[in-house]
Amino acid sequence: MRLKKMHKRITAVMLSAAMLSAVAVSSAQAAVTDAQQSGSVLFAHNIYSDPDLSGTSGKFTGFMIDFKTDAQAHDTYWQMCCAGLDISEIRQTYPNASGGGFYGGLQSGPKNQNTLFSFWDIINGNDESAVITTPTRVYPPGDEHSFGNEGNGHNYAMAYKWDESKWYTYLVHCWKDKSTGRTFIGQWVKDVETGKWDLTSYFDTTMKDTAITGAMSQFMENFVTQYSELKRDVYMKNVYTCDKADGKWVSLNKGSMAYSYFQDNKKGSHELGFNDEYFFGSAGEVVENQEEYDKNSQKVMPYTIKQPAMPNFGSFTVDCMNISDNTLTWVLNEKCSPMLEFEIDILNEDNASVRTYTSSRPEKREVQLDNLSDGRHLIQAKFKDVFDREHKYIYECDIIDGNAIYVYPKSGIYGDVNNDKSVTLKDVVRILKNNVGLLSADTYETMIGDINGDGKMSIKDAVLIQRYVLGEILDDYPIDEKISLPSAEEPKYIPEKNEAPFQPTVRTVKFTDNKGWGTTYIYAWNSETGETNAKWPGVPMSYQSTNSYKQTVYKADVNTKYDMIIFTTSVGTPQTQDIVWDYTVNGYWVTDQKTTNSTGIEVWGADTW
Repeated sequence: MRLKKMHKRITAVMLSAAMLSAVAVSSAQAAVTDAQQSGSVLFAHNIYSDPDLSGTSGKFTGFMIDFKTDAQAHDTYWQMCCAGLDISEIRQTYPNASGGGFYGGLQSGPKNQNTLFSFWDIINGNDESAVITTPTRVYPPGDEHSFGNEGNGHNYAMAYKWDESKWYTYLVHCWKDKSTGRTFIGQWVKDVETGKWDLTSYFDTTMKDTAITGAMSQFMENFVTQYSELKRDVYMKNVYTCDKADGKWVSLNKGSMAYSYFQDNKKGSHELGFNDEYFFGSAGEVVENQEEYDKNSQKVMPYTIKQPAMPNFGSFTVDCMNISDNTLTWVLNEKCSPMLEFEIDILNEDNASVRTYTSSRPEKREVQLDNLSDGRHLIQAKFKDVFDREHKYIYECDIIDGNAIYVYPKSGIYGDVNNDKSVTLKDVVRILKNNVGLLSADTYETMIGDINGDGKMSIKDAVLIQRYVLGEILDDYPIDEKISLPSAEEPKYIPEKNEAPFQPTVRTVKFTDNKGWGTTYIYAWNSETGETNAKWPGVPMSYQSTNSYKQTVYKADVNTKYDMIIFTTSVGTPQTQDIVWDYTVNGYWVTDQKTTNSTGIEVWGADTW
């Protein structure tokens, strides 16, 4: 759509943020010549976009954006992230250091299409010959490709076929490499339709502690005049950045767009627009009266779009692991989110770690299993994707005469502790019984129940599973995601060492009537046997005290053979949600969070946590 001319409340600050950062490093192509700079030849107008970064720290570890074009004109660069590297580390030695800019995106030409990832030299002062350092390519390996003309640096172009009218996700991410201790930065592109990610390249910044800084801007540029009169356009949406300060992804749904009205070597149309879903721009078509057209055109356009608060990270799945000639290899699902690093831990029959292999090279898919003694070994594989999510898999292998032989694993589900193929409150109960010594969980069960990734299965994991079962969306935790596990013996209920078998006891439960229900009833039952403490709605609780908020506190003695409780009234309504009771929590009160027919609950008193 063509927007009507908007009120021009444009400040110098907006102009510098929206365009100057992009103009400073507008293209690394050799086709940009001195004639171009002088205005003796005319190109299609550039389209610029600059997201609003207010509310962020200004230092980032990642950036994502979805884009497409419906007019893929030749010799056009769709640049998706124009930014820089934080060089404060270098300025400790070279106070006048400058440079360190980079950008990346996709290009289309008459004979080829490619991705491009470019880095400028970090120099001492303004002397381009006084190079302090330059990010160097790590993947794919090969000779460095240098560029000049608009500053100097290194870049890499990878052949990549991409189509008109299809959405793509562009991602740039930086991380600390385990082997060198330096910060690496990489570029990925995803075909949204197929879900397939491609790692195009990554570079060693040569700095130990750096981050992405700058405007995080985008531009669309025609860099050869032969095709300057062809229409080219760009549509963008789902813009996010990961703030280094707290590691959280931030939605960038606001910003500004502009065309290159300040350059005298451009011609043709230039349109800016947005709707709820995306913002867009186009350029290149012939106009009859350029001066009149430019005079009546909007130079800068603020935009606001609607997008989810968090980006769509997708899923992470290892399709299979194989062992051949003592080399352990794995295959990721084609739609898998990009892998960043892994840790392969080999445990012997005594469950002791004998080898650990780690790497933060995202292209690696194998490790060499050397010098392992004969016998059954457990392979614990932990993978971390570029979105800082950890994914765990377990396999077994036999080492015979020094050779590793693969054993097929079975599938499990995070949170399905009782292995009944679903995540329910029964799994919560099982974790709680393990927590109080009624169950001895083995290695496999512990891994399935370790929802928060702290290396153990505890009441905190039980709380997360309960929240999930009750309908809360927990995107930060892998509940109900598949995990690869070998067969394991079903755990048995056993008493603590040197203790008599468990005998039911009675505990006092308290309830704060903060909603004015009056005399409160408690209904308790055993989730496995179905035994209850009374017919619904249970038994009345007795008065204990009145708190400082003038709310009545009730109490009741409950047998610990029951593992589920509900608080309600004499008529059975209102009521709380089903509460998993682990015997250690003894105080509750009602929240305002409601489901279809129950009220949320919060803990206010506990013996242990």
